[in-house]
Amino acid sequence: MINPVVIDLGKTKSSKIKDLKRGGGKLMQEILEATEQAKTSFGAASENKEFVPVVLIYKKKRKNRFRNGFGF
Repeated sequence: MINPVVIDLGKTKSSKIKDLKRGGGKLMQEILEATEQAKTSFGAASENKEFVPVVLIYKKKRKNRFRNGFGF
């Protein structure tokens, strides 16, 4: 069993994320390059296997400044 490869693309603009959702753009190129790097690093273990990139997009939730409703 091959362990998953996790790649952090960092903070990006919403326009780049839209391009990624459409299947193109700079972020897609970075993902494809990372997939190719993973294939070469696994060597013979990855010969008959297909690599499928799974992309997770998340947005951090803002901290609630007013916990008790009074702003303290």
